[in-house]
Amino acid sequence: MKSYRRLIKFGLKYWRRFLIAIIATWLFSGFYSINLGMFGPFVRLIFIEEAPPEWVQELPEEYSFDITKPFKSIETTAKILMAKLFYKTDPLTGLKNFCLIFIISIVIANIFGFIERYSMATLEQKISRDIRNLMAKKSVLLQFMRFYKYSTGEIISRITNDVETVQVVFNKTITTILRDGITSLVYFIVLFSLSWKLTITAIIILPVTALIINVLGKSLRRRSMRLQQAFANITSTLTEILSGFKIIKAFRAEKNQAKKFESATRHHYIKFERLRRLIAMAPSISEIFGSISVIILLWISAKMIFEGSILPEIVVAFLAIISLSMAPLKRIADAVADYHKGKAPLERIFSFLDEETEDYETNNKIEIKEFKENIKFVDVWFKYNEGEDYALKSINMEIKKGEMVALVGHSGAGKSTVVNLLIKLLKPSKGRIEIDGIDISKITLNSLRELFGIVTQDVFLFNDTVKENIAFGEEKIDINKLENSAKASYSLEFINRLPDGFDSIIGERGNVLSGGEKQRLAIARALYFDPPILILDEATSSLDSESEYLVQQAIENLTTGRTVITIAHRISTVKKADKIFVFENGQIVETGNHQELVEKNGVYTKFYNLQFKD
Repeated sequence: MKSYRRLIKFGLKYWRRFLIAIIATWLFSGFYSINLGMFGPFVRLIFIEEAPPEWVQELPEEYSFDITKPFKSIETTAKILMAKLFYKTDPLTGLKNFCLIFIISIVIANIFGFIERYSMATLEQKISRDIRNLMAKKSVLLQFMRFYKYSTGEIISRITNDVETVQVVFNKTITTILRDGITSLVYFIVLFSLSWKLTITAIIILPVTALIINVLGKSLRRRSMRLQQAFANITSTLTEILSGFKIIKAFRAEKNQAKKFESATRHHYIKFERLRRLIAMAPSISEIFGSISVIILLWISAKMIFEGSILPEIVVAFLAIISLSMAPLKRIADAVADYHKGKAPLERIFSFLDEETEDYETNNKIEIKEFKENIKFVDVWFKYNEGEDYALKSINMEIKKGEMVALVGHSGAGKSTVVNLLIKLLKPSKGRIEIDGIDISKITLNSLRELFGIVTQDVFLFNDTVKENIAFGEEKIDINKLENSAKASYSLEFINRLPDGFDSIIGERGNVLSGGEKQRLAIARALYFDPPILILDEATSSLDSESEYLVQQAIENLTTGRTVITIAHRISTVKKADKIFVFENGQIVETGNHQELVEKNGVYTKFYNLQFKD
């Protein structure tokens, strides 16, 4: 229920549209009830040739509405109007009045029905849009560790499939309960006015169906959760297959991956079949019990007619209304089943929305405008999860402005973790990191990251134009800055060879470019924003000699007046570094320049001989 209350809060933003839908539903039900209430007089006009009923003779000739007794006044007014239209006139005129009022009320009822359906449909879509937007925003604001808790396919599934399911469920639960609940309430008010004894009998019988549906609903919720998880597995598997297309081809794993996907879809189908079997039972059971209820009412009402305690036309009107009320009551019973089905995706959506985001708070934090002196790691320790060993242990290092430093070490030694800590993707478990003597925990996130430009080995480029990739996130692009950054990164030459130059679309992940071109375009992107600090995370690995040369030339152009931190894999990088930090098992074991470290003949020398030496 908590999840549905949160869902309704999204709708309260559009309370005017919601109010219009409620009013339209009341009016739709009211006008429809007028038609149903006229069936009693209609039957008497056509089939019963006798004097008007006693209540007609007892009506006053003149009557004033008594505001102190509204319900009694409404009943008396309705009886007076009905008597004039049907009983105090000849049968043919009464029949004409019946047909005219029936057509007018049907037209008016359906106008309000259209208003209600349109209002609720647009409300559902607005809520779905808002939830999707909020989830997409949440996905880019998540804390680094929380983001990687989910697979890409799982996040896509929650934003697309789960929200789509919620929209359908919203229509079948909240909308149905609102529309049919109000309709049923109006019907029951009319039924009480016709015969309170029959109405109470109906009220006693109907909850039995609701109780059975509730039991089925609990099972539906469990199976629906399993189905959503199975679908997320399909999305995740498909995403991996499409992303790893080249690797699959290279290792001849087409059949293996096809079987893997078939296994995921088979698992999903089994869950779907079990859920649909249970869903199919719910309306059948409610219909069976609904029919039994009608038979019981028929028997009781017929007995009352035989006893003379109720008029036949009243029974006809009552049974007409109770029969029509079964449809909205049945939909409400179905909605209860769908209510449990919708809980699973709703809980998945809100559990994602409740994940912790990065700290973008600016109150009581420092806006840092420039990088002046140095970066310091002061006894920094870090571990990814409680109970695990520390990934970094007692890291102490200083990087001065204008230096080019290299972080070297085997995979998993802690180099990338240091970079992630520096830009606050991660937070130290112990110790502190300072920029110009200020603890970065006290610096606003945006102003801190504005100091850095980042180029990674696995360059990510967007399926957009060259200029949009270089000036990524900028609303207004500075053409001079664009061209200067392209020149400085040695990208201008290959950009000019593209069909539309800076306006050329470079494809998904930049697949129309070579590896070296992607790398230089990533450097151009970092240069566009003119950061004082550049992080080159293994930026020169996986390149051929010519591409590495061009990237190295770009880096050399950048070092003047800038600080460069590079996770190095090649000798050309480490030899140019002013300072090298050697990592082993999460610790800095050696520090110095290339020559100093080689002369020590320690860990760096062994690593150099294995990894760097040509």
